[in-house]
Amino acid sequence: MTVVFHNVSQQEEIQRLEIESKYKTLMMASVSHELRTPLNGSMSMLQCAMEDRSISNKSKDEYLIPALNCSQLLLHLINDILDYGQMNH
Repeated sequence: MTVVFHNVSQQEEIQRLEIESKYKTLMMASVSHELRTPLNGSMSMLQCAMEDRSISNKSKDEYLIPALNCSQLLLHLINDILDYGQMNH
């Protein structure tokens, strides 16, 4: 009787882990989209501003280039965190 109970317990644990894994996958996809989309929008606007000839090179050097570099670093960090989360999937 103990063996049967043990097998049922293991089966329930496996099912629970499979459900958790599915939810984790869904959450990671959602987080990935929710973080990357606004950041990509900001980066696109900064890149457009970099191409605007009415903005001085001094302003680009002082404000736009650092903002774009920070955005790119943040995107790399987000990607690394999300990749790490997928590795543990």
